[in-house]
Amino acid sequence: MKITIVSHSTIDLFVNGEQNYEQVGGPTYYGGIIAKNLRATVFLQTKFGQDFLFRNKLIDHNFLFENKPSNQLTTKFKINLIQNELFLESFCEPITSINYDSDITIIDPVFHEIDPYVLEQIPHTSTVFLDPRGFLRQLDSQRRIFLSKSDINLVNISILKLTDFESLILTGHSGINAMRHLQKLGVQTIILFRENEILLLNKNNLYTIRNKSFKYHNAIGVMDIFNAAFCCTYINEHDIIWALCFGGGSMQAALTINELNITKFPTRNMIETNAAYFYNLLQFTQI
Repeated sequence: MKITIVSHSTIDLFVNGEQNYEQVGGPTYYGGIIAKNLRATVFLQTKFGQDFLFRNKLIDHNFLFENKPSNQLTTKFKINLIQNELFLESFCEPITSINYDSDITIIDPVFHEIDPYVLEQIPHTSTVFLDPRGFLRQLDSQRRIFLSKSDINLVNISILKLTDFESLILTGHSGINAMRHLQKLGVQTIILFRENEILLLNKNNLYTIRNKSFKYHNAIGVMDIFNAAFCCTYINEHDIIWALCFGGGSMQAALTINELNITKFPTRNMIETNAAYFYNLLQFTQI
């Protein structure tokens, strides 16, 4: 099972009063490690600069790389934990092409490092999972990040995962109406995160998991963990329902660990236990 993750590797500066420190971040780290824990061969298409001091955090996990060296600074975020604000400190060079020679490709930009034009080049035979948040992020005058509408070509996207707020920005709709709208744009499967629930729409089949302990909004890295666990399970089991449960189970396991930046990752056994629990909570309806 080969998984490709396309995204910038990042430096995350956590600001928490008097205690400030830097940590490796981004989908290549959080998603990559979870995919390795689920026994995938992980291929990273990424960029980072000479200031990236966390190479061994990635290299030690035997990830395979493409496009990594850059003469520009690594993409760096400042995360104000007190004010719950995100700032862009520096930005590495763009990723201008994607190799789709994998069982599934996760496109998960952190801030416009992938030109939307690249999405138009996706082969029809490829299975592509898209998290669009990096396409929606913009900067204000203080380099604070906010979300704004962006035109994204979704025709060749197999699976789209987004939050309810992101769907409202992207489509002007929320909830099931947004999911139906996205299907009309060509997406086969839509995963939507709402408060305390995850919805998955495939064709006219709607699956829902509800759990009051979901707190994904302010948790660093858990969405990347969900993405990787979902994709690994989907490719390995060929079962989109079990993939949803595994994704939710991995995210919940990471939240249970409750480390600030997920310095400890859930094991496969933890994820499987949670996935079985979520499977029993699963609700199904046709729309």
